[in-house]
Amino acid sequence: DGNVKRVLCRLYNVDEAPQKSAVEKALWAFSETLLEPTNDPWTHNQAIMELGATVCTPNKPKCEQCPVQSLCDAFSEGTQTERPVKVAKKKTPHHHIGVGVISRKDGRILIQRRPPQGLLGGLWEFPGGKQEDHETVEETVKREITEELEIEVEVGELIAIVKHAYSHFKITLHAYHCCYMSGDPTPRAATDCRWVPLEQLEEYAFPKANKRILDVLT
Repeated sequence: DGNVKRVLCRLYNVDEAPQKSAVEKALWAFSETLLEPTNDPWTHNQAIMELGATVCTPNKPKCEQCPVQSLCDAFSEGTQTERPVKVAKKKTPHHHIGVGVISRKDGRILIQRRPPQGLLGGLWEFPGGKQEDHETVEETVKREITEELEIEVEVGELIAIVKHAYSHFKITLHAYHCCYMSGDPTPRAATDCRWVPLEQLEEYAFPKANKRILDVLT
């Protein structure tokens, strides 16, 4: 119970997060020590839970009203508002993605289809990939297109910047207009690629972030 853990962490001034397995074991040991003098463990546990819910609260604990204030190590050290120690939240990874809206002289746009398995499986997208260290996004676009499709393009103007969040990471998608220069498009990681008239792009299923680029184009 969260109330019980909070009371124990303050009573014993535990300076590590209670989510850690070693700390959790220590809290169990502390709890058993407190139970030893009593013949009514149920009432004892209920009392600690009630203490945590009404007096030893998460924010602004009412230490002046606490019946065990004299036994509380955290109160003695002045650290009651710092207990329990909170687990630091992991920073959500953020990636910059460069993609190319590749057009040729007849106005058709080159798109590719993601493999059926994995994230966004089977959806169509504008070719590109993750920016690597020490390269500009424009360099990312050119490199990724060459690696993914074995063609050469000239990277032009920035069309759109789209921010999107997935469950475990965030991306900033940079879309550039690219002129097709040479090579026969050959998908290496994708399952398919094709030249599509601009007005027909909406007939293809795109991920949300790519769809926002499409909205700018159309």
